[in-house]
Amino acid sequence: MKRLLVLTCSSVLLLAGVACGGDGSEVAPTASITPQQPTAIVATAEPTAVATTPPERPTAEPATPETAPPPPQPTELPLPDFSPFAENWGRHGFGMTVTASGEATASWRVYKWCSDDPTPPCDDMTDSEIHNGGHATLVFDRVVGDTAYGRVLETNEPDLLSAQVSLTLQPYDMAVLETDGSPMTLCGPNFWQEAPESLRQESPCGA
Repeated sequence: MKRLLVLTCSSVLLLAGVACGGDGSEVAPTASITPQQPTAIVATAEPTAVATTPPERPTAEPATPETAPPPPQPTELPLPDFSPFAENWGRHGFGMTVTASGEATASWRVYKWCSDDPTPPCDDMTDSEIHNGGHATLVFDRVVGDTAYGRVLETNEPDLLSAQVSLTLQPYDMAVLETDGSPMTLCGPNFWQEAPESLRQESPCGA
């Protein structure tokens, strides 16, 4: 005799994972939901633009202009030595005084009396003293050897002294004044002491 295996609904359904209702009806299986942890939603803030100050550019140092070397100063040449020429020079009717600085004045007879013709230049006489009518101002500015060179600054008789002049020392305290190629021999105050007798007798500078 065969045995019938009767399984109750609950057993079948239990095996099938389906619950049975009280009335034998099937109950939809309930999914077992494992509660999940709530996901934390973090609000992400918009990135805030940070105002950054641009790095300061290094201030360029003002260019220091290169100091140009000072121009060479002109070398002052030593002043000529006019001391050998600085004396009272003269001859008959003519005299010239030279200073140590090279300045000179000259006077001479023009052999025309102002009483006869007052038109200058003319010679005048006061208390038996003759005043020469010719005058000139000179200046010497360089010396070469025994010769001083200069020029006439002003004169009232250019026929005698004018333009360029030179004064050359000679032995026995003598000198030759030359202007426009016309030489004139002059004697210094020591001529009569230094010159030999023969030369004194010649009277190179007049009586």
